[in-house]
Amino acid sequence: METVELDGSEQVVDLGAGYGIVTAVLGTVFPNTRWTLIDINGRALDLARRNTAPFAHRCTYVQSDGIPDDVGSTFDDVLLNPPIRAGKAVVYRLFSDAHRVLVPGGRLWIVIQKKHGAPTALEELQRTFDSVDTVYKKSGYFIFRAVKGQN
Repeated sequence: METVELDGSEQVVDLGAGYGIVTAVLGTVFPNTRWTLIDINGRALDLARRNTAPFAHRCTYVQSDGIPDDVGSTFDDVLLNPPIRAGKAVVYRLFSDAHRVLVPGGRLWIVIQKKHGAPTALEELQRTFDSVDTVYKKSGYFIFRAVKGQN
């Protein structure tokens, strides 16, 4: 979480939000952000609602497997800890979902372990996005920032 840069961001998606810890922390650190928390698990979203209650007026909660077509907004940033056990097809679909809803210049941030496919995930991100950087690498963990082009 300390690697993500959200200065100037207004609309952020926490994709696979789980119980909302990422939004709970970053939503406090970046008080001008509005959050869309998306998770397939309704019970997890109920916990996310509780954990983000102090700024729930800046949050939208969506139960979905990925970013639905009718999400109703475009976003500056998407944060994702990919569900590796769901398989590459699901993970790559989530990358594509993020690309679809990001504004030009918008960023997808992912955290992934080398042993869970970081090299192949990086290749897929490079096929989908205009620019991909490794912004953190330590103990087998990588944080990639993929940027959607201006066109």
